[in-house]
Amino acid sequence: MFTPTRAMFIQVETFKRNVLQYGDSDVVIVVAANKADLPHHPTFSLAAVESACEELGVSLHLTSAVSGQGVDDLFVDVARKAVAKRRELMDRHNGEALGIGGGGGGAKKAVTLTAASGAPGGKKKSKPCC
Repeated sequence: MFTPTRAMFIQVETFKRNVLQYGDSDVVIVVAANKADLPHHPTFSLAAVESACEELGVSLHLTSAVSGQGVDDLFVDVARKAVAKRRELMDRHNGEALGIGGGGGGAKKAVTLTAASGAPGGKKKSKPCC
């Protein structure tokens, strides 16, 4: 059985610190533990990983690349947290628009959505986004 070591925890902690330092302020960090489709053959200590995630302030998602188990929940969790962080940042900045990718202000721009070639409908839609 795989047991997370303190050195691995420090590596994850360093990764998180670097992401928060160099990434956008609304970044969401989660841990995905794969192989959830093999409950009788755990490859890690779930209690140790849960404890480490709690200490780091990140959520843990048990996932399976084979069955897709937990993957939708992971993405829904990330989306909800990203929206909540964006709202919190906007509230903190008195509702000013925040640009994506730099945390600065900026006006909203229209986004043109085009169906992929060969896709049903293949029509071009030009509509302001968000």
